[in-house]
Amino acid sequence: MGVFDHDGAVIEWRGGYETLRIEPWGADSLRVRGTIGAEIRDDLPGALLPAPPSPGARADSTLGLARVVNGRLTAEITASGRLRLLRTADGAELLAEATPHFSGPPQRRYVPAGNDGGLHHIEVRFSPRDGERFYGLGQHQHGRFDQKGAVIELVQRNTAVPIPCQRS
Repeated sequence: MGVFDHDGAVIEWRGGYETLRIEPWGADSLRVRGTIGAEIRDDLPGALLPAPPSPGARADSTLGLARVVNGRLTAEITASGRLRLLRTADGAELLAEATPHFSGPPQRRYVPAGNDGGLHHIEVRFSPRDGERFYGLGQHQHGRFDQKGAVIELVQRNTAVPIPCQRS
């Protein structure tokens, strides 16, 4: 089981070898970061611009559950570290990490990224929902339009699909 810490509208969960941070990131959105170790590093380059204002965002925690509410989006994390995203208005589940099974893989898995002593790739497993479909996620050569059920590595390679160009 993990422990919660919150500062303003930011929640941090620490359990076992892992730290997870959930923070408001503009209107109706959240940023979720995880790491192996005790601290989330803010000195690493990221894909996001600096945090836009999140007026009215709030966080709270009890012994077994922590919650960050930012407008129409709510994140909950349990003491065991399972993350769920909910619609604030009615509590409907939008996305949830898979429930870990004692003999299966964890919901989050960290894979070392080189030998630089600290950076990792993260793999996250989400629970499937009946009737959902996944479109987009780049161009792939497996012949499927609906990506549900496909294992997709979200890495930019620029080698999988040629892009035609117009010559002058």
